Amino acid sequence: MRDVLLGALAVAEKALPNGTMVPVINNILFEATGSRVKLKATNFEFEVVSQFDFDTAGELKALLPPKFAPIIGSLSGHEVVLAFENGGVGVRVGIEDGSSKFKLLTQAADDYPLIGEHEPEGIPLEFSQGEFKELLRQVLFCVSNDSSRPAFNGVLFRFDQAGLTVASSDAYRLAYKTIPGKAWEFAESALLVPGKTLKELARLLSDNSGKTVTIYPRDNQVIFRADSFYFAARVLAEKYPDLSGVLPRSYLTKVVVPVRQLEAIIGRAALIAEGANQAIRLNLTGGDLDIFAESQVGRVTETLPLESKEGDDVELYINARFLSEALKAVPGKAAESASTARPGLSSSMPKAMIH
Repeated sequence: MRDVLLGALAVAEKALPNGTMVPVINNILFEATGSRVKLKATNFEFEVVSQFDFDTAGELKALLPPKFAPIIGSLSGHEVVLAFENGGVGVRVGIEDGSSKFKLLTQAADDYPLIGEHEPEGIPLEFSQGEFKELLRQVLFCVSNDSSRPAFNGVLFRFDQAGLTVASSDAYRLAYKTIPGKAWEFAESALLVPGKTLKELARLLSDNSGKTVTIYPRDNQVIFRADSFYFAARVLAEKYPDLSGVLPRSYLTKVVVPVRQLEAIIGRAALIAEGANQAIRLNLTGGDLDIFAESQVGRVTETLPLESKEGDDVELYINARFLSEALKAVPGKAAESASTARPGLSSSMPKAMIH
């Protein structure tokens, strides 16, 4: 019981605010339905409902104060007894574990904002949790933290009958991925979801490909539902820039290199690169990729043999951090790099674009 409760609390706590003018949302709403326990939390940007099966004597609602989770975590036993009793304005929550006994005062549950749990109308889009978590990992690194450009604070999900396109950008770089064949039963739509919200969702998702998460829109929200939790995220009202003219349709040069080796070399070159741009030079010459960086610290040169090459020799300068973060997002053992290539999923070869 204690471990199950702690796990559910850890999920619900993702939605607790760091600071708020509404003190009541610092609490977690506890709901017992007779056969299931639900823990609900919101920060007004997103809502989380964590749940587990548990037989209770009846239905009740109570607010769990901020100290509740640390107290449960501090107990040493495997079982914990919770007792709820009326306490005037709110409900008193009793906690017992052996000789340890606590009694916490709470606020009235009626003061807590209503968190609804909506069922999808139609058939939602379904992913394995591991697949969707990997998808988020490949785009979240490009989200901007600049509040003066709110559209770039989000990740664009564009749904149509051909599939799902996901994109993010900080106006200096773009992460773009298309997943064909993912049927969408709703009307064609585009949703802009805050990147910081999706980072919290990613922490809740399992790497297990056997567990699923379903996605569907609801009013001004997008809903993510799994077996053990329900996650509702506010959708940004900003208009995302048109990407149709940004992505090149062809390439001048395309090479294939071992991605983890390239990632390590770029990391070493970044130690020498200086300045806001952390610029390093890449030379694609013959059958090699030469990486060079120079600053007041010193200089570094490394050569990586190419596995294959199409097109002309190329010399370019690129931000070492931008390239390093892109390479970290590439799964697998090899990366395909192109001077003006369009990324996609047309090949089983993992891709990273350098341009």
